[in-house]
Amino acid sequence: MQRIKGYEAGTGSPEADAALEGIGRMFGGMVPNFHKVLANSPAAIAGFESLYRALAKTSLSGAEREIVALEVSRRQACDYCTAAHAMAARGHGIDEDDLGALIDGRPMADGR
Repeated sequence: MQRIKGYEAGTGSPEADAALEGIGRMFGGMVPNFHKVLANSPAAIAGFESLYRALAKTSLSGAEREIVALEVSRRQACDYCTAAHAMAARGHGIDEDDLGALIDGRPMADGR
């Protein structure tokens, strides 16, 4: 059950609209509900979008960023985030055995 209604693009904030448009491009046209909820605050969604773009410029690959995100999600016991990052990890080529290890807090096959 969603407790906070998500912002819908075009309903009031040009800043939130622009941020959601950018996020939609990052996610292949889909805007996750998490981002819609953040967009209730134009500053929060703009900040999140900026952070996401900045992290994409690090030396970590997309798969490595998802590994970090999955570990944070696991430690925070956030089922929503775990599911979202597991889906993204699959898209970056992380196999099911390693994905299961990440979710369970076990070492992956590649110790790096």
